[in-house]
Amino acid sequence: VFPVLLDEMRHLRDYEYLCNEQLASKLKSLLLEKKLRDYLKEPFIYEKHILDVIKRLNENKTMQHLWGWWQGTAEEPWISLHVVEALLMAEAQGYKIQINKDILYRYLLGKVADAGVHADLNMIRLLQALDRNHSIKDWVKLKETDSVYKKRQKSLYEWMQMAQLKQIAGIPVTM
Repeated sequence: VFPVLLDEMRHLRDYEYLCNEQLASKLKSLLLEKKLRDYLKEPFIYEKHILDVIKRLNENKTMQHLWGWWQGTAEEPWISLHVVEALLMAEAQGYKIQINKDILYRYLLGKVADAGVHADLNMIRLLQALDRNHSIKDWVKLKETDSVYKKRQKSLYEWMQMAQLKQIAGIPVTM
């Protein structure tokens, strides 16, 4: 299975477009490839690529420390979540990243508080990714009891996102 994984990682690494979503995917793939090559006792020759992608992502963030599709575009919660996950993954592997977690956390907390039950699910996940001690249990329960949310027809994807948040919050989920 490793040759197949390495081939897929190569496709991501060589993909020519450099929007923030793709840069985050490249970074995650490169970090995983580095781990895999280490496991296989093979050399990893793409260290410069990792550093370049981290640099680009740092340069592309908005004033609020979030990301849109491209540098200078409006923030997108799901892209921001994807980028922050990739950068935190890099930090866990010893790379220096330039995220002011406190500022970002306070900004997101304010946005989620203002939106209340209508807060974007990706923002909630992003808060939890930045601070594992952040309790999302009350928010998930509030969302579950909101009559407008309960009546609205949700996509399977949104339902699964909510199920994942419940699991993170320690709330039992029946599938």
